[in-house]
Amino acid sequence: MCEILFSVDFWKFAAPLFGAIIAWFLNEWRKRIWEQYQRKEESYKELLRCLKGFYIGASNATDLKTEFINQLNRCWLYCPDNVIKNGYAF
Repeated sequence: MCEILFSVDFWKFAAPLFGAIIAWFLNEWRKRIWEQYQRKEESYKELLRCLKGFYIGASNATDLKTEFINQLNRCWLYCPDNVIKNGYAF
């Protein structure tokens, strides 16, 4: 068994296999990070859109304020705590 682990033929097959596995895991990790970023960006865009409800003279202000609170509640899923705290303080 030990001879197989130290043979050149084994490592010709095993080294690329291990490299491919590591590359796959890194690629999946980067995709997950990118998807998280996309979700956060969409949440922030919706929050910014709903901020118009807090301006004086805005049309459908109560609907936008309600939507802002709903979007802020959804931020519990993806946003950091300081964003949520600042949103409720606003």
